[in-house]
Amino acid sequence: MSVSKIVQKSNLFGPPILKALEFAALAHHGQVRKGVREVPYISHPAAVGLILARAGLGDVVVMAGVLHDTVEDTYATEADIRVEFGEEVASLVGEVTLDTSLPHDEQKTKYLDHIRQASVAAKAISAADKIANMTDVILMHEMGEAVMDSVLRRGVEVNLASARARVEAVCFNFDHPLAQELRTVLQKYEQVCSTYTQSV
Repeated sequence: MSVSKIVQKSNLFGPPILKALEFAALAHHGQVRKGVREVPYISHPAAVGLILARAGLGDVVVMAGVLHDTVEDTYATEADIRVEFGEEVASLVGEVTLDTSLPHDEQKTKYLDHIRQASVAAKAISAADKIANMTDVILMHEMGEAVMDSVLRRGVEVNLASARARVEAVCFNFDHPLAQELRTVLQKYEQVCSTYTQSV
């Protein structure tokens, strides 16, 4: 799928997007984001969808962004997504889903190798996902939450190295404004991480 094919104005409040939001909300019911506030998890898929819509991507990409964690983190399967939302959306969700049958580090390595060569649409979803996640950490820090304890549990350097690797993989051969936004958010994330590194 080329950039020109995925860049189509999304009808953010149209039935397809609302259906995807409802499906994701039900699938992620009871899950919460990392952090002391226990924000319902649906805030993250919704943020990913909003980032994609704001970037001018079409309904198929926005729906897949909203649903990007359902196969990985809930009872939903790729077949369920296919039945409810069609082949294009299901294929995109599959393209950005980690292989959870592998050990954690192997999952990440395989995902990075895959996303470097992934479709433009999959790179857009992965970029929006990382933008949303890093922005969460930045906002938590600005609000005075204990980011180190609640989010950076694996250690600042490990998390920072992981973020940099993800950004590099997503931005490889990805000529889209989301790539620049991702790099900009990474710089802010690095500043937050440096705060915690200096305080140790």
